[in-house]
Amino acid sequence: MFCNIDGGGAAANHQLTISARVTFGCFSYFRHTQFAKLLKEKMRRSDRRKSLMEDGESATENYDYMRDAEEIKALCRELGSVCDTIFDIRFNPNVYSPAVRFPECEQPALQLQKRLMKEIAAFLVSVTIPSFIKDCANHIIVPADGSMLTSALHNYGINIRYIGKIAQLISHSEDKPFLDHISKLLVSEIITRVAKHIIVPYLQGVEISALSSAISHFLNCLLSSYPNPVAHLLLDELVSRRKKNKRKMRIPGNDTAWASLTPAELWKQINSEAGESFDYLLACDGVDQAVERFGLQKVSLLREFCIKAGIQVLLREYNFDSRHKPTFTEDDILNSFPVFKHIIVKATDADQVYKNAQATIEKGNLKEGLELLNESLNLFNNVYGALHPDICGCMSLLARVNYMMDNIPEAISTQQKAVIISERILGFDHPNTIHEYANLGLYCFANNQVSVALRLLYRALYLMLTVCGEDHPEIAVLDSNIGLMLQAALDCDLAIRFLQKSLELNLKYYGAQALETALSYHLMAQVYASKAEFRTAVQHEKEAYTIYRAQLGETHIRTKASSEFLKHVTQQAVNLQRTMNEIYKNGSNVKLPPVQTTTLNNKMILQQLNLINRIVLNDNRKSALEKATNRMRKLIQAEIQASQRLTKALTDIRIDNPVLVNGTAPAEIVNGVENVAEEKTVINSKTENDRVLSRDSV
Repeated sequence: MFCNIDGGGAAANHQLTISARVTFGCFSYFRHTQFAKLLKEKMRRSDRRKSLMEDGESATENYDYMRDAEEIKALCRELGSVCDTIFDIRFNPNVYSPAVRFPECEQPALQLQKRLMKEIAAFLVSVTIPSFIKDCANHIIVPADGSMLTSALHNYGINIRYIGKIAQLISHSEDKPFLDHISKLLVSEIITRVAKHIIVPYLQGVEISALSSAISHFLNCLLSSYPNPVAHLLLDELVSRRKKNKRKMRIPGNDTAWASLTPAELWKQINSEAGESFDYLLACDGVDQAVERFGLQKVSLLREFCIKAGIQVLLREYNFDSRHKPTFTEDDILNSFPVFKHIIVKATDADQVYKNAQATIEKGNLKEGLELLNESLNLFNNVYGALHPDICGCMSLLARVNYMMDNIPEAISTQQKAVIISERILGFDHPNTIHEYANLGLYCFANNQVSVALRLLYRALYLMLTVCGEDHPEIAVLDSNIGLMLQAALDCDLAIRFLQKSLELNLKYYGAQALETALSYHLMAQVYASKAEFRTAVQHEKEAYTIYRAQLGETHIRTKASSEFLKHVTQQAVNLQRTMNEIYKNGSNVKLPPVQTTTLNNKMILQQLNLINRIVLNDNRKSALEKATNRMRKLIQAEIQASQRLTKALTDIRIDNPVLVNGTAPAEIVNGVENVAEEKTVINSKTENDRVLSRDSV
């Protein structure tokens, strides 16, 4: 049954009460917590009454203990307990089933069970669904397609019939701008599920020889902008079909009734069934209006519908917006296969070991977690075989642990197996497979295979654009990864384009004061600084520093790192402007020190990639890195100050060949931690002794 916020229910067509086990568990926990809270309150009141009635020895005699017992019994009855002496809540999901009959003596218990089923439906709408929406707004859940959205809803105990209610609540929510991708997924899920319900009876009367023509005609009515699609039937096939129908004593023309379907008629049915099945008003006369109103993508709708209806189409570029010819032909339909639900059996022991490994890794015990992961992988292989989603997840986590322990070759080898398993089981366009591609690209970059990493990330980005479009938070992560790798490949102009798109998406989905937005500003500032565009770099780094200071405080390491980088870029901008002014004033023969540009090596970029992909290094490695960074920072600053003093002295005495200083910036900002500079300052390729001798000789 559907349930409104106020607790009222609207009966569905099937008249069955179907709720997930997760919903019953959450509701039971909620009621037990509520009972404990109310009981504690009542006990506090009784203690207060007891203290007021204290009058020597008569306090115990005058106090009414039966009153407390009656209050506890009333509390149990109020919260739906089946027992008065102890809180015990139970459910009967068959109370609303018309096929199940109960004896008259069970009527009081049935009334209690009906009340509980109504309350659990109200709890689902008033507590569980808002909790799901809040987690989506906080990006704890980031589904990319219908399958991930369905899995997330089931994990929360929410049935698919509530997606219309969720879409309505999001449209009136304060966090609506941060939930735009969820709204698109919900509307897309409603349209594709309703279309699947319509195509099943549509294909019942179609002969096998005309099946591809019927499916292509249905797809044209559903997704094509062509106003009047016409089904193509060969004349000889139609004549032979009529002859066969006459032999079988059938009425001619019944097998071609599907050809009379029009886009207006199909979308009228979609609007009607969307209101009946999901209680959602589409109000769309065609696919173009739906795309414009909800911001959908036609190729994503095609993918979702084909997965749900079991249709395989030809892999090619489809022109959905053509008004001169239909998008699909009968040659585009390759296969049709049944789609059925099945129970997923879990390997209990292996799954428990895997969860223990996850908990151990979260505590920072990587070696112990690695041993548990290998044990769970062996158990999974013994139960499932080589190909299973659980094995894919286990291998992916195993590769990440190896990567965190600096075993890059083993991480690449394990991640390649995870990618192959995900492709074979889930498909190459599944969001999990795309995520595995991105992880493999990261590990390849860590192994100095930059071109391979870029190819993998380009493929992941292309598939993600096909699945959910370019307006999604996951696109921001992929754009940031690609932008940093392009910066490592010294293609700064293209890197700026990707990082700019990532910044726009982070501003939209995380807000102007989020740490993800601050990181995007900082990455943009680094690229502009490497191009010697210091003014633009200063603008972006100011935004990053403002966010870090507001969110983390002045003493946080990211805020300090951003402040130092901002000072460095500002100083370089001043030096550049001073140089340009001297050139305009005195000509091109002016002798000034060169401007220091910010260059990042692969290790620095890799640490930023870890931060983007939420990979945290081990605490021991982090502390050692921080100590080494602090030591090197002091040495670098002292060396740069000495070099600047020497340059000033040589400039004052008008040496024809000025001293060129090619050094590293005082503090490179990578992941909010100053990085160790690898290149030492070299002055005219001379040693320190040579410097002293030349200075004495002068």
